[in-house]
Parts: sequence; structure tokens; C-alpha cells
Amino acid sequence: ASKETSTETYYFYGTVGEITNESYCNFNLVDGDDSILVYGINNAEGKRYGTKDGFLGIPFKTGDRVFMSGKLQNYNGTLEIVQAVLLEAPEAGTSIVNPMTVEQAIEKCTALKQDNTDSEDKYYVIGTVGEIYNTKYCNFYLVNGENSITVYGLMNSEGVKFGTKDETYTAITFKTGDVVVIYANLQRFVKTSGETNTTTNELTNGTLISVTEAPAEPTDAEKLAAIIAKMSTEVTADFNLDETVTWTVTSGSAIVITNGKAVVTRPAAGEQDATVVLTATLGEATQTVTITVKAIPSTDNYETLTLAEFLAKADSNGTFYKISGVVVNVKDTTFGNIYI
Repeated sequence: ASKETSTETYYFYGTVGEITNESYCNFNLVDGDDSILVYGINNAEGKRYGTKDGFLGIPFKTGDRVFMSGKLQNYNGTLEIVQAVLLEAPEAGTSIVNPMTVEQAIEKCTALKQDNTDSEDKYYVIGTVGEIYNTKYCNFYLVNGENSITVYGLMNSEGVKFGTKDETYTAITFKTGDVVVIYANLQRFVKTSGETNTTTNELTNGTLISVTEAPAEPTDAEKLAAIIAKMSTEVTADFNLDETVTWTVTSGSAIVITNGKAVVTRPAAGEQDATVVLTATLGEATQTVTITVKAIPSTDNYETLTLAEFLAKADSNGTFYKISGVVVNVKDTTFGNIYI
């Protein structure tokens, strides 16, 4: 027989069709006219569903909607779902669509009747991976804002523990910052040392259900490119520079950098626009940006406005206008300041 199995795990949502083998819980998963065989299915702890001795029974029936994970297998030209894990079914009592938050898990731990005892039920809990403080046994903090709960060991969907203890453990497939969904018992663990009791809220006997990777931190080069992309490359007035970047003028004299600000001197009317090259440095990244400083336009080309029209203008960004009006007061003869 020829078979090829995917390395990736996928999520499937569909309707239970014919249950072709109740002993091993083989069934068709259908969606409209499409159908695929599910070749056996486990719960989140790796225990098998079916009617065979020692199995868990069948928690759904034909027509039920189910949500599961699994791998795809090409078996002699027929596509199947294998290594399936049931994540939600009406009669299975499971729910991954609305997992508990870390805060809700802490509240349930606080409400447990007994210390140092696993909760009777298991729960789906979602949160962000904090510090993995023990890689040997894969102990880490699951966090949401300022709330934190301890994950005391974790296994994959096949029941293999994550960690580095020995060859029976498997490599940890998530990192700090990733968002994970875990199916686990709750426990309020109380440790007594002398007259002091220390209480820790924990998730125990946990199975990793899903991982959403944290977005990669942008590199210095990517950050710098984003900053420069927002800059205007044609200017007529002074402008502020990003304070996280070190700026230097490497060519041209129409811009001088002073206290994080680019001070612009425009070429006179009739002169050519000026070109200035700025060099930007952020961490290990360096990039240049060419800025064109527009010359002051000839007064012959200025638009003539009444005072009312001028006052109605939005920010002109350095545009010059001719203003017509009547002088009503000369405020300063030295500098030529007047009211019109």
C-alpha cells in the first residue's frame, strides 16, 4: 500500500456523515457535496473514540457538526484525515471556540474546593506564552496583561511531553510571545514552608491545541525603511525628524539639523531647487534619503488673494501669495511689520 502523510496539522469543521466503522470510529466528514474519510479520532488526551473494548465510545452522531484537528494522508490515491483530535462536538462536552481567558482560569482555580488536587473537568484556556522557566519539563507562564497562571508541563496531541529531559520528550514548538490554546486540568497548588503558605494557580496534564506565532520583531533596517517611507522628499519649510534615528547631512547645504529638526533655507526666486542628502542611522542600519528643497517661486507667479481669501486658506506648506489690502497701521518700521 502506498501512503503519504502531511507534516502539517490542519483544522477541520464539518458535518458527521456515515460512521463507517463504529469499533474504531471511522466516519465521513462532509460539507455539502464534498466528503473525506476520518480514519479514527482521539480526544485531546490521546484516548481513542470508538466502541472497541477500552475505547471511549462515540461522542457524536450522523448530522452533528464537529471541529477537529488532524493530518492529511494520501492512501493509494484516496485523501483521508488521520491522527485526528476532536476539539468540539455537541455531546462531547468540549469547546475550543470560546476558550477561557487566563483571568477566568484563575477565578476557577480560586473556587476549587481542594488544594493540590486536579479539577474534575478539563478546560480550554487561551493566553500568551510568557517566560519558559524550565525547558527540561516545559514549565512556563501563560499570561494575559498582568494576569499569569503556571503551566506545569505540556504534551502534544499524540500524548508526547514537550521538554528536553530525555529522548522520550519532544522539542518545544512554541516560544515566548506566541498565543496558545491549552486543554488542561486546573489546580490550586499550596506549598507550606514553616508557617508560610505559597499558593500557585496551575494548569496541569495539559495538551497543546493550537499555536499562533507572535509577529517577528522588525529589524533595524525595516524600522528605518518605514520611517523614511513616511518622509516627504520635497520640502519648502522646516520639518521634524524622527528622534529614534541619528541624522546627518552628507551632501548639500540647504538643510541644517538642529535639535532633531531640519531647518530649511530655500533657494532664492529664480534659482534652481536645492538637493540635500541625509544619512539616517538606526542601530546597525544606515540609509540615505534625498530631499529636494524647493526654490522660492518668482513673485510673478504668486497667486493674488484678498485678505479674506488668504485667511480662509488652510496650511499653505510654505506657499507664497500676493495679498491685496489697505494698510491700517505700521507696527514696526525697522522690520516692516504692518496691519492690513
